[in-house]
Amino acid sequence: MRPLFERYPKVRDRVPFEPLVSLPSPVVEHRGFCVKRDDRIGGSMLRKLEFYRPEGNLLAWGSEDSPWLRALARHRQARFLTFRRRRRDTLLFGLRMLAELPRVLGGSVTLVPLGGSEPMTTLGFVNAALELADQVARGECPKPDAVFVPLGTGGITAGLALGFALAGLDVALHTVRVASRFSANFRRVYGLASQAAWLLDERPRVSRLVLEKKVFGGTGAAEEFFRPLKIDPAYAAQAAACLLARRSVYRTPLLWLTCEANNIDPSNR
Repeated sequence: MRPLFERYPKVRDRVPFEPLVSLPSPVVEHRGFCVKRDDRIGGSMLRKLEFYRPEGNLLAWGSEDSPWLRALARHRQARFLTFRRRRRDTLLFGLRMLAELPRVLGGSVTLVPLGGSEPMTTLGFVNAALELADQVARGECPKPDAVFVPLGTGGITAGLALGFALAGLDVALHTVRVASRFSANFRRVYGLASQAAWLLDERPRVSRLVLEKKVFGGTGAAEEFFRPLKIDPAYAAQAAACLLARRSVYRTPLLWLTCEANNIDPSNR
């Protein structure tokens, strides 16, 4: 049973759900810091995927290094349109998307949300926040005064921010922008959190949010500091570098390790 359904039993009948992972993910101590080990469950994107069960033909899109696309490749049947983070490749990707537009508008293809971030999948991280609050209450880990996560398409940040507020867990949520401002912005985060709250019949609210706008240098040093934990350079390493840069501000900061242990290239499907 997920903490979300224990606290909000009615929502179980409102949203699609398929258990994919064994929860909770553990919280471990590493060189004086707490680390929430979502890599042990196959990556944080599986939390979203538990609440995403569309029907019909799926068309997923995003960058080649997208953890969401890798999770989809493992657990859902979909076609993938991917791009590299270069201007020329992005333009070609745009043309390929235009070619798919008639099928999307005609309803023969369902377009998967970018990064899997939508109100229902955001509930996966509301559950994650309640899960951490339960671990603190059981004495399995100290109460964090700050949590550090990457900010891509907003689902992780929105769900955790809402979940911490609902749980009454006073924590500063540092979210480090790792994508463009088109998707990685607070307006999107607040929108997702508000819509997820409505699904729970709750008043929209969020915990203390700190947007780290710049990309931190020294991600290599962060990866080295957290060895033997494997931290991907594009996402989790940015949050780890931010934690190390802010460690003098907090007594019990926590790194949410979002990356998956096994990488699968969706372009091979």
